[in-house]
Amino acid sequence: VDDEESILFKEFIQRAGGVKARIVVLPQASVVKETGKGYCEVFKKLGVKSKPISLEFRERKEADKKKHLEALRSATGIFITGGTQMRITSIFGGTDFEQELLAAYKRGAVVAGTSAGTAVMSKVMLAYGKSSATPREGIARFSPGLGFTDKIIFDQHFRQRDRLGRLAYAISMHPGNYGVGVDENTCAIVEDDNRIT
Repeated sequence: VDDEESILFKEFIQRAGGVKARIVVLPQASVVKETGKGYCEVFKKLGVKSKPISLEFRERKEADKKKHLEALRSATGIFITGGTQMRITSIFGGTDFEQELLAAYKRGAVVAGTSAGTAVMSKVMLAYGKSSATPREGIARFSPGLGFTDKIIFDQHFRQRDRLGRLAYAISMHPGNYGVGVDENTCAIVEDDNRIT
């Protein structure tokens, strides 16, 4: 973990309860088996005393296991890893797990994500798209996200992958939404769906 990432993770941990945070990692977007465990190690090294949990399932039929639902019910912080955002929604969408995830957020658990974990936060999710500084027809495709916000559409790796055009297109196709492009090693903190830092 570099210094920039460390700052972001420390902010997440602090908002989730500091050393007493109960963190659940959701690695479903990644095909790398050790992704979730790696994040758990980072959170432990940064001072989280309660052992972070990675829910290591990759099939929809496993989502609603009792132990997975209970982990969400006790979480004060939920971290969604990078990878492919469509994996997240295809595994969680329409399950009790998805409902528990939204319930955790509504009761005050801090939900954070990187890359795909950022994109999936929106109700309208950028699923696929092309790089370009210029918006044009068909530059992006959309899918339902998890819906922690219905006011913002997030895009990730923003300047690194030249995604201004696709975010501008997304906003033009969904009037009334704000577009937030998140660069690598940066963070957008949304509070009460009406304040962003």
